Amino acid sequence: GTAMLGDLTPGPYTTYLPLASTSTHILFCMSDGTAQRLWSSDGTLAGTQQISGTIACQWAGEPAAAALHDRVYFGVTSAAEGGEPWSSDGTAAGTTLLADLAPGAASSIPGHFATIGDRLAFTACTAANDCGLYVSDGSAVGTSRVPGITFAYSSVQRVATGLIYSATLIDSSVATLITDGTASGTRELFPRQLLPNGIYWGTATDFAGRVVFSADDGVRGPAIWTTDGSAAGAHPVFESPTASSSASVPES
Repeated sequence: GTAMLGDLTPGPYTTYLPLASTSTHILFCMSDGTAQRLWSSDGTLAGTQQISGTIACQWAGEPAAAALHDRVYFGVTSAAEGGEPWSSDGTAAGTTLLADLAPGAASSIPGHFATIGDRLAFTACTAANDCGLYVSDGSAVGTSRVPGITFAYSSVQRVATGLIYSATLIDSSVATLITDGTASGTRELFPRQLLPNGIYWGTATDFAGRVVFSADDGVRGPAIWTTDGSAAGAHPVFESPTASSSASVPES
């Protein structure tokens, strides 16, 4: 039941990077020898096409794309707008700029695309060391920055209660926050001195009404932590017996 769709770039090697899918198309990026170009497919060779030869896919933080309202949102670079958030329904005519957050050819370097309910969320920068979390309803006018934390770099992951992210601030401290996409619904999960290195990317998950994640508090080393969303409710549940780069779990 598994077969090659087609040899889209003849030769021994190519780079294929999937983004996300609509109800009718999967979007992916593939190298044409000079840049990663945007492609779409309906699952057939005849229905597989390069959407554009002038925009290039851009990765500024995983997840690289998110699907919302039957469109896929992602970051690409164009000569006119630089690196900005775009969206596509899988067709060339339906592939458009979402918002030019850093006007002109400057780049906002969008990344960490995710969804919070019926809204899109992603990170972007309007200037060096001036990055923030943005939310959008899928339109330019409905795209705005969530007031609050300004950071130099962050990692974002989705949990049931919204998004949890660790942000490296301008002073090099690390804040770990949880947000529902609003200013009032954004708060730090625990004091910065409790987990000075933030959480390990890709480790947060929901379990029994709590968030479980891996982190290093600078004292215990890598450990598995849990929180109910409050500073007082954050505590380690398993400490790694050895010093390693990530938390481990006991073998059964």
